[in-house]
Amino acid sequence: MKGLFIAILIIILLILYPSIKSTQSQSIQEVNISLGLMHSIQLSECDNSFSIDWAFDESMIAVTCKSDFYIISSPFESSTPIKINGNSQEIRSLDFAPTDYQLVSADYDANVKLWDINNLTFEVILSKQDLRIPSIPNQVKFTEDQSAIFISISEEDKGLYRWDFISHDIERVLITRAGIIDMEPTSIYPAHIAFIDYLQLNLPNDDLWTQYSIDNTNRIYSLEIVDTQNLVIIFDRPTGMIHLWDLITQQTIRTIDTMSSNYVVRSFNMMSVHPMGRFVIFVGEDGNLYIADLEFFEEIMVIDDPSEFFHNIAFSPSGDFVAGLNSDGELKIWSVEISQNE
Repeated sequence: MKGLFIAILIIILLILYPSIKSTQSQSIQEVNISLGLMHSIQLSECDNSFSIDWAFDESMIAVTCKSDFYIISSPFESSTPIKINGNSQEIRSLDFAPTDYQLVSADYDANVKLWDINNLTFEVILSKQDLRIPSIPNQVKFTEDQSAIFISISEEDKGLYRWDFISHDIERVLITRAGIIDMEPTSIYPAHIAFIDYLQLNLPNDDLWTQYSIDNTNRIYSLEIVDTQNLVIIFDRPTGMIHLWDLITQQTIRTIDTMSSNYVVRSFNMMSVHPMGRFVIFVGEDGNLYIADLEFFEEIMVIDDPSEFFHNIAFSPSGDFVAGLNSDGELKIWSVEISQNE
């Protein structure tokens, strides 16, 4: 009797599965994204940028520009940008704090500075005279709980350093063989960061990091984490593959071959993922902006004027806006609308 019941249950599931699958597919296809240009803000003598970052409440945008950076207050209005002298050869990275108006920057002179943007003052966390870090910082990131700042080194002594907000002590927490390429905070590990080197994904495990190899990767280039979906998005530059990886199961969910799309994307110079984890916006190696649905990557659209050459792009924390800098020094702000077909 038990065997008969199981057999009947299996038959029912086989009958219902195509309908369930079809319903899921239709619900996925109904979601659309559109962008509307709000306005442009001219940044003088700014034709390239390593970093664009939004404040936690979207009231400010910070944009690196060679040796300086700009703060744009009220980015949804035609406000005058504030140019801040970074006192360095080149600012390589900056990051807004998760809960206030502090900002950390790293420059080519091996200085790491903590800025109070409200008062436009800064504290030097590390300087080029400081021997605790032997090489130039490549990237800086706040932890999700704002208890520390992580600093990556990709030259000479390839490693990861942690600066503590309470003690102001700095410690080397990791040495990497290949150098850290990109790192991101995540609420799953609020006091730490996840990072990638050229070869693998590294996730915190207490005070250590566990390494995970991603199948069919050649040279990992970009990392994005979508906490709401427990999703890691990794881009492998030589193969043009996007890998969607689950933080909980620690398995690859899906792999997307960008080379098979209508637009051949050979390089993600910069990319940003919408907070819902469905859409990615990126700068192609041709300098154009593209937006794609990660469920149907072949449906790629070019944003705005394809004759412009963009250097950087970033979704706002809510995903309601996008900021992008082109080679003419224009910071463009778009509104984002996500809708469903009726």
